[in-house]
Amino acid sequence: MVNLDITGKGYAARQIVFDAFRKYNKNLPSDVSFIYKERLRSMQEAGIDEDDICKQQATFGTAAFANTVPIMYWTIYELFSRPDLLEEVRKEVIEQAVSGDKESGFKVDVAALKTKCPLTLSVFQETQRLRHVHANIRKVTEDTLLDGKYLLKAGHYVMMPGQPVHTNTSTWGPTAGQFDPYRFTKDSSDRKASSFVAWGAPPHLCPARQFATTEILIVIALLTVRSDIAPVKGEWVKNPALNTGDMATVYTPKKSVEVEVRKRDDWDGEWSLRMGESKTRISLASG
Repeated sequence: MVNLDITGKGYAARQIVFDAFRKYNKNLPSDVSFIYKERLRSMQEAGIDEDDICKQQATFGTAAFANTVPIMYWTIYELFSRPDLLEEVRKEVIEQAVSGDKESGFKVDVAALKTKCPLTLSVFQETQRLRHVHANIRKVTEDTLLDGKYLLKAGHYVMMPGQPVHTNTSTWGPTAGQFDPYRFTKDSSDRKASSFVAWGAPPHLCPARQFATTEILIVIALLTVRSDIAPVKGEWVKNPALNTGDMATVYTPKKSVEVEVRKRDDWDGEWSLRMGESKTRISLASG
């Protein structure tokens, strides 16, 4: 009986959401996601009642899935599609984090990779900045007035889409919409840690962000030094069309990209990772 909604507040709040979707469906914006439009179309063609359609569409307010693999994909894409940048990253990784030779075997010093390869990390974080499309949601704990005109009432929720935050020119400068591989290097004046929300927004950040970044950096380092990757047909597409039908925080391309992976002979051999005793955290933009 304790959790029984006797006054119907929960049902009333839910109805507000349903009504909002009804209004939204009548005038869809031009940039609405493909999956939303197709889901709406299929339900309408099936003769589903409008009220039930609104209730079904309201279920989109759920957690999205998959980020590590697609963001690693895009980091590889952004890096290997820029030959000059690729050579810089290779040089950095080889000089700072790789030891050994073909006879004795090569080793990647993971601690050095985490702390001494700022350009490699910057490429990864810049990819995150431009590719993440998720939104952070926070509950308003007390009435808050923003900029003297926006009142956030206690008990309500605020949704903070990452894409507008990550491409805001007032925060990131005139190149906010462009890929700048040096943006997150230490000597860059464009770094804005408080406006980087790929891992979430304080006080709640992804607890596995250090682990995820470490595994991605390892894969990137090994691929960069050991291989050449190029499209089988033609050149890299600068802005490939995205599959916005995915329930994901990072969209994947609509069309698969066939690539040729060639070993670099000078670095062909046995490879191993040296984790070391270091517990040093990676200097991520979000902490």
